[in-house]
Amino acid sequence: QITMAVFPFITFWEHAVGPQLFAGVYGSLKGLYAIEYPGISAAGFACLSQAYLPGVPHWKVRSVAALAFIPVWLAGVFLIFGVVALYSHCRGKSMPDRDTLTAIFVVNLFIIHPKANEAMLMIFRCKQFDDLRMMEDTNQLCHTNDHQFWKFVSGCGLLFYSMGIPLALFVMLVHAKRHTGLRDPHVIRSLGFLYAGFETHCYYFECLLMVRRIMFPILATVPQASGMSGILSRVVSFDSASTVVDNIMELGTVVSLLTLLVLYMALHMGLQPFDNRSYFILDRIEDTALWGILTLLLSQAVVVASSTGKIISTTCLIVVVFTNARFFVFLIWGLGLRKVVQRYAKKHSILRQWRAPEIMVKETGLEFVNIRGNTQGERA
Repeated sequence: QITMAVFPFITFWEHAVGPQLFAGVYGSLKGLYAIEYPGISAAGFACLSQAYLPGVPHWKVRSVAALAFIPVWLAGVFLIFGVVALYSHCRGKSMPDRDTLTAIFVVNLFIIHPKANEAMLMIFRCKQFDDLRMMEDTNQLCHTNDHQFWKFVSGCGLLFYSMGIPLALFVMLVHAKRHTGLRDPHVIRSLGFLYAGFETHCYYFECLLMVRRIMFPILATVPQASGMSGILSRVVSFDSASTVVDNIMELGTVVSLLTLLVLYMALHMGLQPFDNRSYFILDRIEDTALWGILTLLLSQAVVVASSTGKIISTTCLIVVVFTNARFFVFLIWGLGLRKVVQRYAKKHSILRQWRAPEIMVKETGLEFVNIRGNTQGERA
């Protein structure tokens, strides 16, 4: 869950920042984590839509596909669940119950929620060339009546899916807490995925993290959707106008993202929502992730605002790599490397197991166990 909460931050960077600092690094990370799947990339989708629907612009087909993505996905999951249940019934085995189906739906919504949000944001991304055009299809002008209609349709999808799914899960958690309690076995089996790993008073925090995952790409898209680049390009009229407009747009995006990030940092520091297992490892992973993203945003703001040579860019890149490497170290350590090291050390007697001092009451009196000291007199 915490991995899913952090990795999608990489996806918004394609639309939030320019190539000055992180183009090569971002491309490597994008390929490493397979953020864009070749089968549903923009170019592949355009070719398929033109082959089977030649008279319809491919961005319209993709908008409809984005709206139908979640219902079709859940219908497929339900169909697979039904086949498995029927097979279990025919073999005389125990059939998966409704709690299992609910848990499967919750996990699938948790995973596909950011991808559906990203697909619906496609139509809002415009850029000023000779005119304001869609990034998905530069043949299409933005802010025409046709484009406005499809923006309205996608906006309804954003409200219903992107905001509606976290809200629906939050309502389900609140309802379960008030009626049966979060410790009820049925609630644990169906909704436990959402609040496992959180403090009891922060059982709802996963819903807030889901909102955070979608708000970053939404805020990165707002300047493009508002048409500010076209307005600024008409105001700025000298030779390097396009560069100045791009820098202003990037700075505005970075400021909005910083505002959201600081809000979530304040929430995290005030609530410390994750449970205290393994010396607060989950809270520490989240801390390092938030500080890494903060460093990333501040570095981009410095590079865009300064527009100087490679020294500042290189320095910022080193700082960003260090802070994000620190996050990955905590993540790998917390996800299992710590237990591997402990088991290896225990097996080979590398680390001495510490035992707390004990006092045992016996018939002959008190016996002190595991009291450390240099001499018998000191122990006494």
